[in-house]
Amino acid sequence: FFFQAEDGIRDAQESRGLGDVYKRQLQYCAILSNLELYTGGNNKITDEGALQLIRNNSSLKTLTSFTLSLNECPRITDATFDEIAQFLHSNTYLVKLHLYFGNTCVTDQGVKTISEVIGGLSCLTNFALQLNRTDVTDDSVCSLLTVLTDLPKISYISLMLEYCMKLSIKTAEVFISCIKDKTWIQQGTLKIKGTFSRVEVQRLIWRQYRNQNIANI
Repeated sequence: FFFQAEDGIRDAQESRGLGDVYKRQLQYCAILSNLELYTGGNNKITDEGALQLIRNNSSLKTLTSFTLSLNECPRITDATFDEIAQFLHSNTYLVKLHLYFGNTCVTDQGVKTISEVIGGLSCLTNFALQLNRTDVTDDSVCSLLTVLTDLPKISYISLMLEYCMKLSIKTAEVFISCIKDKTWIQQGTLKIKGTFSRVEVQRLIWRQYRNQNIANI
């Protein structure tokens, strides 16, 4: 948000100076609703730095849109996801949540932690998660998909799971199964390059799913 004290401001009450004007104007500032933080590509960033960033930002409780990118930060672990989960617990307004954690040390535990709280975000419509080159498995990703597609207002889901070598074709099967009957989901995208055979995916789409306007794999 932005505020400015200008020359010529007058009140019925005598002002004690410019600081007084700032204080009065702060009372009328709009509540921050959209926050995007991009700090990727830095191997010096640790969980502690990310945690301080989240803990010290009181505006997170009123956000409707939150994007956090820590791609290519190999020292980031599940601890950061735990802190994000705490923030999600206290936020009832969130509509958009994008988390980019490619090439970090996030594991199944972090994904499961996020899944447990996302189920309570009844206003969420737009969700994206990037976990390229991490050690996540079918179990945690499929649980997340089940929770997401049960949300009453969700319309956009994007999962970027390229080169996650512990995943199997099961993730694609569950992805298709979860969204194919959900008419309120306008777009679902699953990026799995380098994870398993493209031929397997093509056969799966042909066999189980034909609505290309909704599912992109």
